[in-house]
Amino acid sequence: MENSARGQIIEEAKRRGIKVIAILDGIIDLFNLEDHTEYLCKQFISKTSAVATYITNNKEVTKVFLQRAGLNVPRGKAYDRDDFESAEREIEKLNWPLIIKPTASAKGDSVFTNISTTQELSTAWQQVAQKHQKILIEEMFEGQDYRIFALPEKVIAITQRIPANVIGDGKKTIKELIEEKNGDEKRLVKIQVDEIAVSFLEKSGFALDSVLEKDKLVFLRKNANISTGGDIVDVTDNVHESVKTLAIKAIKAVPGLAYGGVDLMSKDVTIEQNDGNYTILEINASASIKMHHFPTTGKPRNVAKEIVDIMFPETI
Repeated sequence: MENSARGQIIEEAKRRGIKVIAILDGIIDLFNLEDHTEYLCKQFISKTSAVATYITNNKEVTKVFLQRAGLNVPRGKAYDRDDFESAEREIEKLNWPLIIKPTASAKGDSVFTNISTTQELSTAWQQVAQKHQKILIEEMFEGQDYRIFALPEKVIAITQRIPANVIGDGKKTIKELIEEKNGDEKRLVKIQVDEIAVSFLEKSGFALDSVLEKDKLVFLRKNANISTGGDIVDVTDNVHESVKTLAIKAIKAVPGLAYGGVDLMSKDVTIEQNDGNYTILEINASASIKMHHFPTTGKPRNVAKEIVDIMFPETI
């Protein structure tokens, strides 16, 4: 079975006798059952409205709708890439450290975290501005990172996303530990050894050729995005009910959103969530479902089933 999100949805549809035709291979697929036709565009389904797609494609706009629903979002503001002077003046109103990222991006692209000086901010800004027009600066929330796949009426799966890391054995270098971890066939995404990882290691007092003592845990970046090689832990059954309530409220906050991946940070998901212990970063209308089907640790969740249920409720 193909482990991509698209592959999982197609596999589930075919299992139900739904015919699937690739219109543009890997981009748009037609799903047909008798006189009922639906489309899948990468990970978007035709049940999700254009308005919902627009809102969730822009982090700044998403925050407006989340705030209107009474949900916590990080303090911050978006700026044009040519207006660093305005950003520099206004960030004094924020609490450091900061995060800088594009208003429209995916898979952790051009996201810089734990920025604690104006010089670091300037350097990160220049890198983001090379590829993106609008740049978002926000306060950094200290907590654990979670992806919640939810519908307007229920939560399907919750995973904790742990930043790329290695654990020492007293013999191997960090580079060797990374290669060993990347060799695991069950890993969805390999750990990226890039400039960000090397810089993060240096800030922590390590280098790629450092030998870690036994059981020493070292992170390679602050960002817990799975696309950079983070670990995935299913925690669906281990969170307080208020976490699920917040995720459903977030999905409902976006008009026409059939389902989505809610990115939530919390100091402790096992207790009731309040204004001080959580924030919602964004919502992904085309959220990857691979992490829920193939967690590093914990129970796999069949999210593809729920998506096909929405597309073809008559096959439930």
